[in-house]
Amino acid sequence: MTALQSARHGLPGRPPESTGTVPFPTVDEITRHCLTDDEPETVHIEIHLPHRPDPDRLRAAVGEALRRHPRILIRQEPTRWWHRRYTWRLTGTPDTDPVSYPGGTLEEGRRRALAECPPLDASPPVRIEVIEHEGRWVLLVTINHTALDGPACLRVLATAAELYGGADNSPAPPPVRTAAGGGAGGNGNGSGEEDAGPPPGPATSPWTRPARIAADTTHPGAAGNGMF
Repeated sequence: MTALQSARHGLPGRPPESTGTVPFPTVDEITRHCLTDDEPETVHIEIHLPHRPDPDRLRAAVGEALRRHPRILIRQEPTRWWHRRYTWRLTGTPDTDPVSYPGGTLEEGRRRALAECPPLDASPPVRIEVIEHEGRWVLLVTINHTALDGPACLRVLATAAELYGGADNSPAPPPVRTAAGGGAGGNGNGSGEEDAGPPPGPATSPWTRPARIAADTTHPGAAGNGMF
């Protein structure tokens, strides 16, 4: 389930859908059938912070962000062999607290992110660990990819950051393109000269990588895609 409802405070008479059941979309259904124990289907996000987040404020911000994005509050309904497809249960409230301060090192947390997938039978299928690393602090977020993708979870984390810091984190409106100058002069002032406009920004390649991609670690004969 990769789409989330936009964060909002709610409209009178139109509460957001927060309970009930939803059949697995096709992509979720295929992913669920392809799950194997030796290759957990996870998404791993790290947010590095200069200071230790206050536990109570962080839990309150994350909890409110989850309520504003109710589609993340899901768990898989129990299945039987005669069921034709899987179904999500919208819980409306979390079954478990996703925020924890487990201690240990960042490397240990990264290994957990690759080896231990958040279960689908508890809402939300997300784990947020706060870990100290080299004098700084890291929010290590692990997502069950069958239930959620990275961009959708980032929207929830952005809402939590907005609530934690008290600043509006809504997307900026698109820039307004000014109309071309009227008249034959081209810039509307009758001088016959074209407006120079703002200086061009730095040239960038359309093929620039949006993120650093780790080197291939595949070994001949190893199961999976070499993540381990």
